[in-house]
Amino acid sequence: MYKEEVTEVLQVGYYADKEDWQSLLEYVERHPGSQHNKFCNYDINRALYYTGRFGDEMFSYYQSPPALLLPTSLGSTSSNDSTGSPEVMYRYIRKVDLFMELGYLGTAKRYASEGLETGNGCPHMTKKLALICLAEEQNETAKVYLGALSKDLVYGRFARQLLQRLDRDPQLTDYEPVQRLRSIAFKRDYIGSYKMEHFFSQLLWRNPHNKMAFEYMMASYLLTGQVNKIAENISRLHEFGYKKIPRHYQEALLIYTDSQPQRGSGEKINLEGLSVSSEATQCYQNFIKEAMPLYMRKRDRRMTRQYLAKDFGNTYMFYMCEELPRFKNLKNFQGLVND
Repeated sequence: MYKEEVTEVLQVGYYADKEDWQSLLEYVERHPGSQHNKFCNYDINRALYYTGRFGDEMFSYYQSPPALLLPTSLGSTSSNDSTGSPEVMYRYIRKVDLFMELGYLGTAKRYASEGLETGNGCPHMTKKLALICLAEEQNETAKVYLGALSKDLVYGRFARQLLQRLDRDPQLTDYEPVQRLRSIAFKRDYIGSYKMEHFFSQLLWRNPHNKMAFEYMMASYLLTGQVNKIAENISRLHEFGYKKIPRHYQEALLIYTDSQPQRGSGEKINLEGLSVSSEATQCYQNFIKEAMPLYMRKRDRRMTRQYLAKDFGNTYMFYMCEELPRFKNLKNFQGLVND
């Protein structure tokens, strides 16, 4: 990576570690080139989820399907991908957080352990391993990690305070970070393929109210153009307390409905009392009116893209027509989630 790109990645990572999601999004808007970096793209989506904007504003930012879950290895043969390189180490650091947040503690623990070995004792990974062990009620192992971390200049105070809390309350009943991990954790080791269908369904089976797993599943369907899956799962919105259908889900539903002219009136999509807005419908109709003639005439693709981006660059329709074809072989996330 170039020096400027490294600076952008580290700044975005800094905001992500502080969970300052609004500042993260403001930063990438000021530095739009950063959005094309896989690490930044990965954290942008986390920020959108935590600010409640994932389903509405996802395509206001550049999107690359592989960056959603950030594979540990992207199959590169460059020296930057060699074991122990700063880039590989950074992938471990970023990936552990999301897998913990989703509930795959076993996988997060494996990545953290590998990252700890790769980074020759990375304090960040030591902290994550301690939290995972506490969530799994492996207190003695957690104490080993916290004891080592207590001597660290940055994380030392955190480790000492948590050790004191653990002595007072071994179950950490009032410690929200650990209690949350326990509530969403997938209890068994994940076995089987990492196709996105299985990856997210396992989490939702463990906890049907795991909103993060649901939104990431829907995002994966959007990124791979599976509008039929959006339609199949749209009735689940009420389970997560949605008051309206997120904008990009609405756009996907309009695309799906338009591509299914044979659907009978008795096969209407169950929206559970929600509706597609007139604004979304009008935007979709405008896109069809302006874009389709350009594509049918086979006008210069670059000029078509620039023309449409002005009014539709932040829509799912634009992504489907202009971005998705570049990822057309990504039918699922097999090989993208793990090595």
